Amino acid sequence: MGNDLQRCRNRQARPTQERPFLGATPPVRHPQDVLHFDPPGHVRLPINDDEIIDRALAVQTLAAREVLLLTYDTGQSTRARTAGLKVNKLRDDAGSGPEPAKA
Repeated sequence: MGNDLQRCRNRQARPTQERPFLGATPPVRHPQDVLHFDPPGHVRLPINDDEIIDRALAVQTLAAREVLLLTYDTGQSTRARTAGLKVNKLRDDAGSGPEPAKA
């Protein structure tokens, strides 16, 4: 964990001159270095999960590679799989503890 944190700090400390952005596709060394903006006139979808999936599909098209969606949300993971995204459904420990005492 400590090495990952140090690498992250080192990346943040680099001057912006090391990562020039010329044209529509920046050189990608680290996935977190790329920002994807919505096209002009983009209107958000009414369901937040659908908007996230739609944007992930847009990034997948631009990146010309598979995008992995990480989520704790079962409904979102189902929708994303149906849309053709690769999904990693995460789990948490919520609800796995002992039942609270009844009052």
